[in-house]
Formats: sequence, C-alpha cells, structure tokens
Amino acid sequence: MNESEFENQLRALTPAAPSPDLGRRIAAAMIPSRTPAAGVVAQPRRSAWADLMRGLLWASCGAAAAALILLSRTPETTPAPASVAAAVPPAAASETVSELIATADDGLVFDEDSDEPQRQMRFTYLERHVWTNPQTGAVIEFEVPREDIVLMPVAMQ
Repeated sequence: MNESEFENQLRALTPAAPSPDLGRRIAAAMIPSRTPAAGVVAQPRRSAWADLMRGLLWASCGAAAAALILLSRTPETTPAPASVAAAVPPAAASETVSELIATADDGLVFDEDSDEPQRQMRFTYLERHVWTNPQTGAVIEFEVPREDIVLMPVAMQ
C-alpha cells in the first residue's frame, strides 16, 4: 500500500456521532451552579484594582529587600598604610614564552661511545622574553632563536 491509497482510506472514514448523553453533560458543566460542590469553598471575586494593588505590594516588598541588602554591605578591602606600601618595592614583571617552530629528522646516527644506532631529531624554537618595569612602565621585549638536537635510541630487531 502506498501513501496515496492510505490517504484515500483515511478520507473515506467518517467520525462517529457523539452520544446525546455527552452533549447534556457538557451543557450542564458550562452552566454555573448556584451552590458550590461538596468540599469546594466559593471565594468572592476580586476586582482588577485589588489585583493591581496586590501586585504592587509584592513588587515594593522585593524592591525594599534588594535595597536593604545593597545598603547593608560594606567594602571588605582596606587600603594598606603608606609606610608599608613605600617599604616594599614593586617587583618587575617578566614573562617567557617558548614556541616550537620546526622539527626535522636527521636520520640514523652511530655514536662512537655506543654501537647502537640512534635517531637524531632537530627541534627549532623561538623564545620570547618580556620584562616590564612597574615604576617607569618601560617594556623590554626580545626574541632568541634556539635549536635543540636530541639523540633518541632506536631498538633494532
């Protein structure tokens, strides 16, 4: 069965008519009763003005609580005495960053100290050094290239 046949069968279906009892129950539920149901207490209807005033009351209580919290906080930090601040000189800030630029495999090497082959690896780095003088604000920055040659043992089988 393809989709069009299934859709045609669905279109051919007709819904069942509701029972007359269902219509009467719906009509009875829509008519407000004069006496409250057992266990239900009828509350008087409030006006829109009363609802507005109730909302404003809650909003003003929240605003008052927030203002009380903000005003009750005191700053916890106190400045250091001038004599202590003058006695300790500010430290110079320095930073060093090493960046790997390139790697190279130089192949197998036989060292005269050992009879085993070793792989020679060449690592090229660029080191950046930054020094800042906090008193004058002067910044000194320089870059130093570095090349490391590492011999790694190779297990031959």
